[in-house]
Amino acid sequence: MSGSTSPDEAVFTYVGDITRTGYVPSPVRVAAIQVLRALPGVTTTVHDGRLDVVFRSPATRPGVSATLTFDQSTSVLLGEALDAPDLHYTEQLGESSVVDAVPADVLATAMADAVGVATPGR
Repeated sequence: MSGSTSPDEAVFTYVGDITRTGYVPSPVRVAAIQVLRALPGVTTTVHDGRLDVVFRSPATRPGVSATLTFDQSTSVLLGEALDAPDLHYTEQLGESSVVDAVPADVLATAMADAVGVATPGR
């Protein structure tokens, strides 16, 4: 719970942390969103195929709200925001994907860097 002012805030932060990685399977993301919806201080809104999950704790962080935005159909985390009296932060997350193999040019550069050989164009 380090850095959080309550167990509820810690849960909200943890869900953001794990879904930000992009490696959490869809059923786990869906379950995590359901957990968030059950937390005191959480409200949700749906717009344009996006689900905003907003956490507020007026007693411990007056005027502050944290938002996680998920794709409503895939439950992928699309962005997050933090609003406070003197701060507005937003982050839109990019798409990620998994490949079957490392591209040859990336592998060649990595191998050359590992043995200290200069690669063309670098």
